[in-house]
Order: sequence, then structure tokens, then C-alpha cells
Amino acid sequence: RYDQALSDLSKYIEIDASYAFAYYLRGVAYAEVGEQEKAISDLERALEIGLDPSTKQDAEELLEALSQ
Repeated sequence: RYDQALSDLSKYIEIDASYAFAYYLRGVAYAEVGEQEKAISDLERALEIGLDPSTKQDAEELLEALSQ
């Protein structure tokens, strides 16, 4: 299921590269399948674009965990 999610989210990002939540979701999916570098890149991009406060906190916590 993660493969399909990654594919769908990538397509969405191609359409709207300014939608931070899509990067966040794809980053989470990459983390789940062990693609740490891709996860970090997407989470950082989501934070650059801007996330709502609770999602921002989740992204920061996941980034910290992936960076250890």
C-alpha cells in the first residue's frame, strides 16, 4: 500500500508543488518503507513550505528520530 501512496503523492506534488501536507505524507510513507534520505528531504520541504502547528510538530519529531 505504501508503494501506491508514494506514487499518488508524487503525482499530486507534480501538480501542486506548494502543498506542504503532500510532502509531509510522502515523507512519512518514505520513512515507513525505510527510505530515510527521501523521508528527510520531504519532511524538510514540508516544513519550508509551512504546515499547521500540530503537523509541524509531528514532522519535526519524525525528522529528529530519522536523524539519529
